[in-house]
Amino acid sequence: MKAIVWGFDNSLTNNAVKKLQDEGFIEVCEWFGNPESAYSVYPTRDWMDVLRSPERFSFEIYNSELAICMKEHMETILDLFSRNFLFRNSPCYEYENAAYVLLAFFNKLLQAKKIEVVFMDDIPHGPGNYILYLAAKKFNIK
Repeated sequence: MKAIVWGFDNSLTNNAVKKLQDEGFIEVCEWFGNPESAYSVYPTRDWMDVLRSPERFSFEIYNSELAICMKEHMETILDLFSRNFLFRNSPCYEYENAAYVLLAFFNKLLQAKKIEVVFMDDIPHGPGNYILYLAAKKFNIK
């Protein structure tokens, strides 16, 4: 199963994910976590890197269903951004813009890599993993 992994960047959980991949249960297509983790067994990226270089993707496959989904969850998303250090003291429209950039990125990633499952080490409680969760849910990805 083609997978996106979120978190699992400590020694115990990192090795468990590696074992799932080594034994052929999953194929890790993207891993979001702590890039500097001493336990890294797979190249990871920080979700905030997406916002630092948004030119690497486009809104081509963004659609009205996703826009409706975002609108339904925008209050929660804005609250999550307000607690993130990168966005402290930023105006509300910066949160909203970042949310749509992340949604477009995850939308394209899920479709382009034909993701079948998303593993998260915790309940989505930050802007990045919550938006990934919403996009995956929209595509009926486990």
